[in-house]
Amino acid sequence: MFQTTTGPLLRTHHLSLVCIIVVACCCILLLSVSERTCNAFQPVTTTTTTSRSSSSSNIYTSTIIHNTRRQQQKQQYQVRLLSTTNNNNSNQDNSENDDNDTTLFMKSLSARMAQIQRQDTQLPIVVLDTMLPRQRLKIEVTNTAFKALVRHCIESERPRFGMIGMVATTTTTNNSNNNDGPTNTPSNMMPLQNGVEVELVGQPIVVNVQDENDGDKEETTKQQQALRVELVGGRRFRIIADTLSTNPTGGWTEAKVQFLKAQEEDLRTDSTEDVALSTTTIGTTTNTDNKNNDNDNSIITEQEDPTSLASAMKLAAELTNGDDNLVDQWIALARTKEHFPGQIDQLLRDLGDIPPFTMPSDRAMWIGALINPLPGMGVSMEIRPQLLMARTADERIGVVYSAIEASIAHMDGSKPLF
Repeated sequence: MFQTTTGPLLRTHHLSLVCIIVVACCCILLLSVSERTCNAFQPVTTTTTTSRSSSSSNIYTSTIIHNTRRQQQKQQYQVRLLSTTNNNNSNQDNSENDDNDTTLFMKSLSARMAQIQRQDTQLPIVVLDTMLPRQRLKIEVTNTAFKALVRHCIESERPRFGMIGMVATTTTTNNSNNNDGPTNTPSNMMPLQNGVEVELVGQPIVVNVQDENDGDKEETTKQQQALRVELVGGRRFRIIADTLSTNPTGGWTEAKVQFLKAQEEDLRTDSTEDVALSTTTIGTTTNTDNKNNDNDNSIITEQEDPTSLASAMKLAAELTNGDDNLVDQWIALARTKEHFPGQIDQLLRDLGDIPPFTMPSDRAMWIGALINPLPGMGVSMEIRPQLLMARTADERIGVVYSAIEASIAHMDGSKPLF
């Protein structure tokens, strides 16, 4: 009974196990089939997704690269534009700076030229002796204002000032009751209006000089310091009327001057300017009359003849031409009248070569400096003031021509002057 019951149970148990195993196998089989199906479809799906993702990524990347390039190009363009703007601004600034520098330079140059022009026409004036161009003069200066002027010229590096001489004026009186004609009466000494610009040669030397005491003769003489200077004559000038003034610092006299050029004077005739200036010329003869004279003949202004320059050149050439070479004759005679050996040779070295006859005014000044040296030799009449005040070349040559002939006659004894 026991066995009959157990057998069917075992068979039922085994059947259940088989069913379970079969179901499990079916499930495994189904899972396998399902996995294969999924594997079969999975590559297609993955490839499509990857392809789409890759395409989308490429498009995005391309867009980014394009945008990046455009941004870089824009930035480069902005940089170039900014650089160009800066360069333009810099060039404009440089141009403006250059314009400003040029303007400042021109203003400075104009101011400097005006200053030089003022300095060139405003001269200190010393009344000492009449000098001619090229002449040399050595003096010892004791005057306080003169010494201050010399120091000022050295310190300012403009070692030049004007020098004028003195001339004695005469008064001509026409007496109607006097059958002997007009009489000339010596008058005052007055400074000339024309002079020369002199230049300091070398450095002044301080020396001690004797100063005569104005008191008791028994008192000993005093010593004072002086400046020993050497001067050389340069350009001729005319003092412009009513321009004299006193330097507030040094106390010397100053004036505006007009420099005279021989070439221009030789080529022109008398002008209205000469008439105006001649009315203030210092050292001319004053004419007075006992009767009222409405026409003042004290100032004589002559219109220079158009042929006067040719006449002046002819006379200037005759002074050094032929056997009657007046200049050589004078030099030969003057060597016998020297105050010290070599005086004439030194004088000729100082004057240099004689100007050509085509420059009659310069030649007249040269001959005047030769026969009227400084210090004087006492062999000629004083003609330097006349030469400085003469207004035409013909007049200047006439002065020296007559003076050198008279000096030769004096030295050879045919017609003494004194």
